Amino acid sequence: MSCASSANAAKADKNAPGPGNALAIEIAGKSALARSAKTYIDQHMSEIRDDKLRTATADAIDNSHTYIHHEVTDQPVKMSKIRC
Repeated sequence: MSCASSANAAKADKNAPGPGNALAIEIAGKSALARSAKTYIDQHMSEIRDDKLRTATADAIDNSHTYIHHEVTDQPVKMSKIRC
């Protein structure tokens, strides 16, 4: 019974930014490459013709509380693809 509760709690956490989000934002703010990428995206945002996609992209870039679903794994093959 407690295993099911733990699994449900872990699953619920996957729908919100994690505890490391603030640190990631801080680190990215100090990165010239990350700032350059954000500037590029902001400058070209108006070129996204689909309203829904443009709004979602802007939200993902500018809203620190937006949750972007991604898969993290420790499987060597998938990790090598992430690093490339």
